Amino acid sequence: MIRGLEKMNKGITDKKSFPVCLKLSKRTMQNLSESIVLQSIEDLWEESGDERRGSFAFFLGKGFHICSDLAGMTIVDRRTLLLLITEALKPVNMPEAVYEIQSVDRENVMPC
Repeated sequence: MIRGLEKMNKGITDKKSFPVCLKLSKRTMQNLSESIVLQSIEDLWEESGDERRGSFAFFLGKGFHICSDLAGMTIVDRRTLLLLITEALKPVNMPEAVYEIQSVDRENVMPC
């Protein structure tokens, strides 16, 4: 529990400790919001569909807007992060198996 909140909950507020409580609470909310955003980014690469669906819902819904606002992100930061996530999630068009072709030195090949 954050120091000073027990006094506030009992209705006893000290004018000197009140701003400190607000600063601690704001810092705690910022850290928590940053953690939620980072966990949602990590969940995008989860194999199971539940975490991934929840993460997409978070970024497409109001959850990301609220958490990014509490974390102190600007609109430019939000857009940049969403663009990075979008680019990272684009499927890479590569074949399933790429075979390495080795050149054969025909001069040094032994006859069968």
